[in-house]
Amino acid sequence: MSTGTDSYDHPVEATSEVSLDQASTSPSIPPELSASDKLKLEEWITSAERENATKKDAGDLDYYSILGIKSNAEDEDIREAYRKKSRLFHPDKHSNSEVKEWASSQFQQIQRAYEVLINPIQRAAYDAVGEKGLSMDMEIGSRFMSKYEIRQEFERKVRMEKEKDIAALVNSKSEIVLGMNVSVLTSASLHDMLLKRGIKIKPISTLQEMYWAVQRQKLVTKHKFVIPFGNTLNASISGQASFKGKLGVGNVGIGLAHSNSPGVSTEISLPILPPHTATIKRSVQLNSESFYNVEATAHSLVLETPPSISATYGQSITQRLTGFLSVRTGNRYYIGDFWKQSPTRTERTKPSAEESKKSPVRNYPRDYSSVTLGIAGQMASDVQINTSATFSVPQQQLAMQLTKQIDSQFSLDCGITIVASSHELGDYAADNRELDEYEIPRSNIMQAIMLHFGGEMSITEFEQFGYRFDFGLNTHMTFTLKYSRLGQVFRLPVMVSPVFDLDLMLYLLALPTAFATGYNLLVLRPRKLARLKQRMLDLENEILQSCALKQKNYNHIVKLLDPVCEQKCEIESKKNGLIITKAFYGDVGVLYSDSIGRMSTKSELMDTDKLRAIDVRVILMALVNDSQLVIPTSKSGLQGIVGFYNPLVQNLVDDSTVLDKTTDEFLSAKRVQSLVNSIGTIMDSLPKFSSILWNPPQNEFGNTRGPKSVVQQITKIRPQLYIEYMFRNKLHRAIIDDFGSIAIPLEGKLSSYISTINPS
Repeated sequence: MSTGTDSYDHPVEATSEVSLDQASTSPSIPPELSASDKLKLEEWITSAERENATKKDAGDLDYYSILGIKSNAEDEDIREAYRKKSRLFHPDKHSNSEVKEWASSQFQQIQRAYEVLINPIQRAAYDAVGEKGLSMDMEIGSRFMSKYEIRQEFERKVRMEKEKDIAALVNSKSEIVLGMNVSVLTSASLHDMLLKRGIKIKPISTLQEMYWAVQRQKLVTKHKFVIPFGNTLNASISGQASFKGKLGVGNVGIGLAHSNSPGVSTEISLPILPPHTATIKRSVQLNSESFYNVEATAHSLVLETPPSISATYGQSITQRLTGFLSVRTGNRYYIGDFWKQSPTRTERTKPSAEESKKSPVRNYPRDYSSVTLGIAGQMASDVQINTSATFSVPQQQLAMQLTKQIDSQFSLDCGITIVASSHELGDYAADNRELDEYEIPRSNIMQAIMLHFGGEMSITEFEQFGYRFDFGLNTHMTFTLKYSRLGQVFRLPVMVSPVFDLDLMLYLLALPTAFATGYNLLVLRPRKLARLKQRMLDLENEILQSCALKQKNYNHIVKLLDPVCEQKCEIESKKNGLIITKAFYGDVGVLYSDSIGRMSTKSELMDTDKLRAIDVRVILMALVNDSQLVIPTSKSGLQGIVGFYNPLVQNLVDDSTVLDKTTDEFLSAKRVQSLVNSIGTIMDSLPKFSSILWNPPQNEFGNTRGPKSVVQQITKIRPQLYIEYMFRNKLHRAIIDDFGSIAIPLEGKLSSYISTINPS
């Protein structure tokens, strides 16, 4: 039945596109797309490409639409639909040679659709992966399997093939960190400080001396790969090694991750070599606005020390900001007398050499309890914020980080962390009882102020490069380079000065940022825009070619079905049955609203400078059987009906489109409308429009309140089907949405879906 709007009570009004003058003068449209809009634009283009590729992979033919049946149709329904369609398009029923040739191609499609859908194995393959599944050489088990089992088996085979292709990219991650100290070469403040202490550093003049002056402080390597066991269980094997000077440690760990439902996961990890530290983590996404994580770490498998437990709860505060609360117990607490003498609570005594050989003593890390409050999210259109305040007994800190998205491929971030520490008072008088941590008198002092500034850019789709400069008071100065590609990360933290150096700070703030900004503006940005423009052009041209073929197909179908339409009209008129008098597909809102008071004519839609709708009366009338027109919805919407295509796509394309010209001022205000029309063309030509945008497509474009960004204005008018038909001497009108099903006449339900007018 029709899933259209209640046209009788709420007639659909005409909608209009944003004019170029409005785009240039409206205060809601910025002179250039913001960085966030550019990100959305790229995401939409990627989604459009992906969906278009999926449609091509699955084949342009929708076998269910060709036969006009539902996807869950039974074999008897398939045979009946094939009998009707083959009779309609059989070449022997047409004498004109051109029409006969076209009918023959349509008949072959109908025959192919019937052969596939009537065969349970081929139908399961088609349902699982589309037309390409029909050419797969797959053995899927017993011939006595049910349809559901056959489809499940095909889907499993397809998943296995995909896993083979992406396993090397997704299931392996590694990281290498190489720490170096070049402060002898770079820090003038270090030279001055040592000189005051009577230490003079020998001048370095050769490359060999520079090489030996560089200290390799640490080397850390991490690697992890995942082994899937079904759809909900994954195993992982990870390794880590750390070297500092002549000392080194390493371990290999195993883990299990289980996800029984979306947004819920449980992870367990345990190292194979000592020291054994078991970790279990539970993550739950309660809803779209809240989540919680719980993690417990046991530093001793026999629970010699209490496990450290941390819990985090997050909740959306506003549409853009999320607040979170994190509580950590540490491993210095006790319950009654249990863990009161834990190694993490008592003073550490250094064992003798003989005792160490007999029974090595493990030094457990001391983890203090803490509470953290924070807010994270989007503060402005292109600025991300992350603030937190942490309170614990030995240390308190306040941190803030801002990230500014300059372009879709380039961002800058900065942050500040203020750290205060607590120290036990040396002259307090202890009571005759053991004091807890919070009872010991302490003095609070400022420990350090740490700042950082850095940037990150996407060199290619799979490669990222970043830098970060850490400096401050009572902390060393470190410059870090980062390179990542497909899950592989390399970091190079270089300590440039152990003390604050003003000149060095200015150099390392200005030079890397200037280089990164210049490289982005002169190399990355033009290359990205040129690539984006070409992607848009390629996709646009591909869709327009498809549209041209559909338009040609429409003309042939109308010519082919015209005699059938006249024959059906004669049969239906004799029995007062269903006669379709008008049917238009496209922008039909104005047609219907005008026709409430007067009879509309074809010229109201067709006699314009641009085609707004196509006449589909002949097609629909030819599909009438026994005074009924029943066409179920399909994955392609109404465009799945033979001969149907979207005429609005052609209207949105200008031969002198800005995309064919230079990329200069590609996103400037004067090109906004051309950009919107171009992207709108791409989006509107895709059947599953709502899968790309977060809001479903709306025909009442101008009714939304509040200013819209340029990208939000991409939403276009969706095509609809307008039908006028006579049934039992009464005239009826209906508007059916693009993804609605057709079932007319609707006796007993006319007031809900269709307006009824007495022709007298």
